[in-house]
Amino acid sequence: MQEDTVAEAAEVSKEEETALKKTSIAKRAPKSKANKKPIGEYEVGSTVPGKVVSIMPYGAFVDIGASTDGLVHVSQLADDFVKDIDSVVKVGDEVQVRITEINAENNKVSLSMRSENAKPQGGGGGRGKKAAIPDEFKNADDKVFIAGTVASVTEYGAFVTIAEGVDGLVHVSQLSEERVESAAKFVKVGQEVQVRVINFDSKKGRLSLSMKEWTEPPPRDETEDIKSFVDETPEGKTAFEIAWEKAQANVAA
Repeated sequence: MQEDTVAEAAEVSKEEETALKKTSIAKRAPKSKANKKPIGEYEVGSTVPGKVVSIMPYGAFVDIGASTDGLVHVSQLADDFVKDIDSVVKVGDEVQVRITEINAENNKVSLSMRSENAKPQGGGGGRGKKAAIPDEFKNADDKVFIAGTVASVTEYGAFVTIAEGVDGLVHVSQLSEERVESAAKFVKVGQEVQVRVINFDSKKGRLSLSMKEWTEPPPRDETEDIKSFVDETPEGKTAFEIAWEKAQANVAA
């Protein structure tokens, strides 16, 4: 009986020892963000090492040691156009990235893997040579929404990529049914959106897009077209002749 008690005590002692070891290890293990630097300590334009932690359709998130992971947008992954992100980077890859933007307010960091002297890629906002606009977009039904990805944001709207090398502008007035004061506060680079093609400028080769629902346009006042072909002055008289007759009538009176 005494031997059984000793054996049980030994087993309990081993269990307690194991638990203590685990607790000790847990206490020593740093928290996930314990060794992370605030993004305010980084500088825009600096190149830092990082590790790819996740891949999304619009780019790759890279851990650079900051309190938040940075995003390398698909347009910033390489000097050439990237169609398949997995062909450039994979989760776990060690990479060198350049910090292009730090948004402390939203705790976001934008990164780039392109060389600093790389030629601009095609796309909206004056970023280089554009691909020819396919007929499917030139003659698109303005009632139908198509999928796109926000490529860049400006004061006057957002450029959205709807096909390889094909961007269109969603003017700030077309971002929402409600009034939008700032495009940057309404959409973000890399965001997937639904847009409609509302106009194609054949001379400039530009597409105008909208994120607003289609509505029936107001009926056209055809009389406005007719007025330009009709002389509304009495008996076809000129304005000078009418003024002269009025002046003569006043003199006679």
